[in-house]
Order: sequence, then structure tokens, then C-alpha cells
Amino acid sequence: MKLIHLIKCNLKRVLKNKSMLLLSFVLPAIVVGGVSILNNNANLSSRTYYMVNNDSGIYGKELIQELSKDFDIKTSPKDEVMEKLKKKTLAEFYEINEDFTQTLMNGQKPQILVNRREQSNGFSDFEMKIEDLISKLMFTSKVEESSGEKIPLSSLISEKVNIKVNTTNNTDIATQLFINLFISFNLFCSIGMCYELAGLKSERTLKRALTTGSNPKTIIGAVLGAQFIFIVIGYIVLLLAYVFINDKVLLPQVPIIALNLMMTTAVALSLSVFVSRIVKDEKLIGVVMQIILVGTCFIGGSFVPIELLPKSISIVSRVTPQYWALQSIKEGRFEYALIVLLFAVVLFTAGTVSTRSFAE
Repeated sequence: MKLIHLIKCNLKRVLKNKSMLLLSFVLPAIVVGGVSILNNNANLSSRTYYMVNNDSGIYGKELIQELSKDFDIKTSPKDEVMEKLKKKTLAEFYEINEDFTQTLMNGQKPQILVNRREQSNGFSDFEMKIEDLISKLMFTSKVEESSGEKIPLSSLISEKVNIKVNTTNNTDIATQLFINLFISFNLFCSIGMCYELAGLKSERTLKRALTTGSNPKTIIGAVLGAQFIFIVIGYIVLLLAYVFINDKVLLPQVPIIALNLMMTTAVALSLSVFVSRIVKDEKLIGVVMQIILVGTCFIGGSFVPIELLPKSISIVSRVTPQYWALQSIKEGRFEYALIVLLFAVVLFTAGTVSTRSFAE
């Protein structure tokens, strides 16, 4: 009960620290929000839809021609766009089957195959347009067969078409950028935590608390526990806000992202404990923390994707918590989060070998 009471007291103190709130949440929210807006604007203004036309008849070409009136359409061979999809330079492409025309002429709705890197929760405007056009083509094919007259597609009513979607587990570039930024900002919270601990030491708050007969581990646990709750809740709120506003496709990954946020928060806390123990000069804390965080974020892949790093560096990245957190999210491996926790345990143990000396 005493621990819970001390956590509440420390949490109230942390919430009154406006600079901590600014650095921990406001700036990350502005940066991530800005990146999201820029990315969405770029997608809306310059989106190119890739299509593979395998149809041996006339209606495949007609579908593409009609779509080109409202969208930027580029036709390419399947092997070419599939290679782009594998290299993550392309988000998706649409494939018209060989029997597209024949299926329409038989009075049936043909299937459009969509190859993309992640599951979509619903039809996009482009796919709704495909629905409209195929339904109209289906009707005109029957009219032309019986009367030989051409009916304008714009005069017909739409129906639904069967669109089958093939997906992989890879996320698109924008989503990956968001996850990387989120993990990086979460770890950079350790700078504020480190200054917080240094301030408590310089004010001799921790040392006075120990003289009251309280267990040293209880005092330090309450301080770190309050900061853990503060950071984790704040970042999960930011995560949910981003998902519901910008990227609902990311919703199924929220549990594993939240778990890794907890683990990286534990790493950030442990790192702040370790650095505040070995760096006695408060003026040097920011410099040391920046060097550690920038270096590990770069090597660990949260600044630059692992795939773009030289092989020698990507091998070393496995000794960073960022690498395992990102791999856990990317591959859906919850067990990798335990490796991140192991980093936290090692740093915390090294930083609190003697709780009394830590308080001093």
C-alpha cells in the first residue's frame, strides 16, 4: 500500500512538470502528425495506380481507358510490378484476369485481383470506381451482343463486383515510418527521465526519503513506477489517436505495438537510471544520452530501415533494443518483446547495484 501511495504522489509531481509534458508528448505528437499530413497529401496528389492487363478481349482495355479519365493509371507487366511490391517501392497493383471479357459476355461478374502489402478494411474510391465500371460493362456486353448498339457507360446504374485481395504481412513505408518514429520518441523520453532523477538527487530528495526509514527499493520503485505509467498511458493514447485518425489498417497491430512501447519505456527508464548513476555532472547528462540514443536508434533501424543499412551495421543492430522492438512489431512476434525487456533488466541492474549509492 505504501508503494501505491508513493507512486500516486510521484505521478502528481510528474504531471505538474510542464517541460516534461512538452518533451514527452507534445513535440512527438506534432512531428508524427506533421509527417502523417504530409504523407497523406502526397498520396492524394500524386497517387499512381498500377494495373496488369491479362485480358485477351476488348473490355480489359476499355476498363483501363475509363479509369484513366479519373485516375493516374499505369499498365505494366506482372513480373515488373511484383518485383516492385517485393522491394516495397509499390504498395499495391490491380490485375485483370485473362477471361475478363469472356466472363462479362457470359453474363457473370469477373474478379479483379488486388495484390497489396497489407489488408484494407474497405474499398477505396478507386475500387468503388472499378465496381461501377465493371457492372456497366457487364450490361453493355449483353446489349451489344443482342442489338449491336453501343450504350454510354455513364448512363448505366452500378452494382457490386467481386474483388479478391491478396496481402502480405509487410507494412507500407508511411506506416513503417510512423512506427519507427514512435519507438524513437519513446526511447528519447529517457532524457527527461534522466534529468528528473538528477534533479531529485541534486535536491537530495531521494536521500531525505531514505532517512525516513523507507525501503530504498520502494522509494526508487515509486519514482520509476510513476514515470512508467505516465509515459506508457500517454504514448498509447497517441498511438490510438493516430490509428483512428490516419491509419485504421494498423488497428490489428495495436496490441503488439503497445506491448513493445511498454518494453521500450522500461528500457528508457533503466537507461536513465544507469546514466544518472555513472554521470555525476548534470550538464553532461543530455550529451551522453543523445550520443547513446542517436547511435542505437541509427544502428537499431528506427532512424533508417535495417534493409538500407550496410550488412556490417545490420548485424550489429541485434545488440540494440530498437531492433528487437521493431522486428517484434513487423513480424508479429510477441516473444521478441521479452528480449527488449531483457535489455531493461540488464541496464536497471547495472544502475542500481547499490540503491543507497544511487540516491546519492
